[in-house]
Amino acid sequence: MLSLNGNISGQVLFRHQVPPHFQENYILSGYRYRLSPLDSLRSVFDVHNETLNFWTHFLPAWYFFWHLANLLQTHDFVSDKYSWPLFAFMISSCAYPLSSSFAHLFSSMSHRARHICFFFDYAGLSFYGFGVALAYRAYAFPSGLLGTWYASVYLYAAAAVCLCCTLFACQSRLLVHSKRRKLLKLAAFATMYWWDSFPIVYRLLRCGDEVYANSHWVYVRQFVLAIATCTLYASHFPECFLPGKFDFIGHSHMLFHMTSVVATKEQINAILIDMEERKADVLASGDVLAFSWSIGALFALAATNLAIIFAFIVYLYRRNPDHED
Repeated sequence: MLSLNGNISGQVLFRHQVPPHFQENYILSGYRYRLSPLDSLRSVFDVHNETLNFWTHFLPAWYFFWHLANLLQTHDFVSDKYSWPLFAFMISSCAYPLSSSFAHLFSSMSHRARHICFFFDYAGLSFYGFGVALAYRAYAFPSGLLGTWYASVYLYAAAAVCLCCTLFACQSRLLVHSKRRKLLKLAAFATMYWWDSFPIVYRLLRCGDEVYANSHWVYVRQFVLAIATCTLYASHFPECFLPGKFDFIGHSHMLFHMTSVVATKEQINAILIDMEERKADVLASGDVLAFSWSIGALFALAATNLAIIFAFIVYLYRRNPDHED
């Protein structure tokens, strides 16, 4: 065990002292294992390899809640249906870092708990992905695609892609720890991101001279940060070059948490610009999403995600009903 005796939740372990499914590539120390829920909660103030994974999503989640609280002062989310997709998007932006932070906090309790925590983490990302699609369709869709078959199927396909993302990401946890497992998860989230983002990419490449261009460079910054996030997740940079040197701070998971929340902040900025600039045209055209395709659709997707998670939890218990590990 490492001699971090100041930890109030107990000492941390080396890589070889925890089961393979608790091990992370190139992270050699700082592991927690078999903590109680209370000790897991206490460990937010300890030094271990998940400490900053927790804080780099927990604090931004509350920043986004604060942002939403400010928007509640300036937007009528009750009776103004034009603002409903914004509310759905902001709720999803708060939810995914919150679910991620609690997954990292409580995942050390047991084998089953680790799976279940990250099932909710993946569902949170899927929830966010659909929130993004709602906001893009409501406020940022390129004029050249409005009225096309693509516009009519965009949200239906987004819902299907997001649910498949939850399904495949959860399924990846049941595979043997390998590159195939990581590739399946990466492919699921990359597909979701690509489907969400295609209208914005089209707009940036094909509609550069359109009148509503003030958000264009904000979207570009968001894409750059999203690419950085994906690269960090896939490459395990920088710990792959110096295993053991970034166990507690500076590892790729902590870094991509940071780039992802800054990307979300840029995304919020861009959507707010588009929402304000395009409002008159959207209202005049009548192309306003109904409740059933904004807040209602988002929570229907959340309920379906919960059903998927429940099915995987039932499978975990039926597969090995007598033992945790």
